[in-house]
Amino acid sequence: RSKPNNCGKVIYFNDDKARDVIRRTYGDVESYKGVEMADLYRYAIIYMSGGIYMDVDVTCKIATKDWLSTYEISYIPDLIVGIEFYDPLQCVQWTFMGKAKSPILNHIIEYIKKYHLPKYPPGKDPVSRTGPVAFTAAILDFMKVHCGYTQSTQMNDVKASHFFCNEGTKIVILPYRAFATPGYHPKGIITTGKILIRHHFKGSWKN
Repeated sequence: RSKPNNCGKVIYFNDDKARDVIRRTYGDVESYKGVEMADLYRYAIIYMSGGIYMDVDVTCKIATKDWLSTYEISYIPDLIVGIEFYDPLQCVQWTFMGKAKSPILNHIIEYIKKYHLPKYPPGKDPVSRTGPVAFTAAILDFMKVHCGYTQSTQMNDVKASHFFCNEGTKIVILPYRAFATPGYHPKGIITTGKILIRHHFKGSWKN
């Protein structure tokens, strides 16, 4: 069915589907608590099927079919993410786009499995265990190895930042607030990048 504000056709997932995908991708579902299940599911299902992931409390300011052209992207990247804040750099994962079987999405899954799931106890720190901290760390790890990314690499505050990586992998990082409106806004940061979605921050995501 359709989501409001031009988000287009949307497929909603339920707990049973999420558990099945997580079990096949990460192992025993009893090891994951609350929002961790939703985090792990979103990485796996976009890797498996491709498309756009959005939390249920996200609405679209610009039609999804126009997202690429809005930021003058003339190809289909393996991953498109937006920035929540710069210091430290953190990408949002309440909305992102990915290509099925993309190496970067596979890396996100395997990196979190190897480094973040063993490091943090279930349910204690979901942001770091499975959420945006883990998501961002996995992306940056891939980009350092395959895309020439360094800590001094600057992200454009208005236009999309393009990374053309080894073996043809393409990653686009959208400017601050493309996917992160409203939200935390550090003092002195002003953006003129076009807003694609609005996140309404509804629900008790930590449960």
